[in-house]
Formats: sequence, C-alpha cells, structure tokens
Amino acid sequence: MDIRIHLEENKVNITVTGFSGYESMLENLGFSYEPETKEYVKENIPYEQYHELFSVLMKMREKDYNIIIHLIDGDQEFLY
Repeated sequence: MDIRIHLEENKVNITVTGFSGYESMLENLGFSYEPETKEYVKENIPYEQYHELFSVLMKMREKDYNIIIHLIDGDQEFLY
C-alpha cells in the first residue's frame, strides 16, 4: 500500500493506492474511494485531526512493511 500525505499551509490531503485488503479500514478512517483514479482519498484534514490519523497509519506500517508512507512537504519528500 502506498500512502501519500501532502502537507499544505492549513490542511493535509492524503491519497492511498495499492490498498487491497485495507478497504474497510480506510473507509472507517473516513477515506472515500475515487473510481476514476482508483485511489482512496481524504482531503482538507485539519492539522489537529491529521496527527491522530498519522499515528494510526504508522501503527499499520509497523504491522505491515509493505505499507510505504510518503510525507510530502513542498518540494521535500520523506519515506517511512
């Protein structure tokens, strides 16, 4: 699974691809499926909610090393 977290000035946008087997978990976290792009997305997340969501995503990452998290801040990208 590939999780791309885009940090913007006042909000965070997240897109997820390669999510086979994680659909219900993503929906429970408030993600919406976009059939045109075949991605799960969650947009305009306030920073307060983002930190909690990031913690949940990192716990998923600890259990499944096939999950790659890209944290994108402007022109910098960090991989977890």
